[in-house]
Amino acid sequence: DHLAALLDRSDELIITGGMSAGDTDHVPAAVTALGGETIFHRLGIRPGKPVFGAHLRNKLILGLPGNPVSVAVTARVCGGPLLQRSGGKRVAESAPLVELVEPSDKLLHLIWYRLVSVDQTGGVRLVDNRGSGDLVALARSTGFVRIPAGATGRGPWPFTAW
Repeated sequence: DHLAALLDRSDELIITGGMSAGDTDHVPAAVTALGGETIFHRLGIRPGKPVFGAHLRNKLILGLPGNPVSVAVTARVCGGPLLQRSGGKRVAESAPLVELVEPSDKLLHLIWYRLVSVDQTGGVRLVDNRGSGDLVALARSTGFVRIPAGATGRGPWPFTAW
């Protein structure tokens, strides 16, 4: 009922939390129960895999994960472009390419948005973090780089600033 009421007074709807598969993650089922069409759910990305996109009553519903790093990344990667497009703006932003000063050899078989900081000399470094709930790492970051699934190394990688 609350979701239906929000849709009645909104142009688009962005929700955080409740997107995954836990006992308290009810948003996708609630959207489906109202007749919504799921466009995407559980993308092959980290952080933010449970991100959810749907269409209901000619309105976009974007469900962002609940953890802060996941919210920040998926808001930039999914939220901004989807809202621009639904508003009629067709802007193809190309992200600048950067190389990491001290690359990691960690490998992930998902698209990996890694937090980075840009130092005073323009050097781009990975920010040490403890996962998608690490607010301190998020605060220390300048943005993130997009590392393709299965890739490692210095780059160049697309960079998105906050």
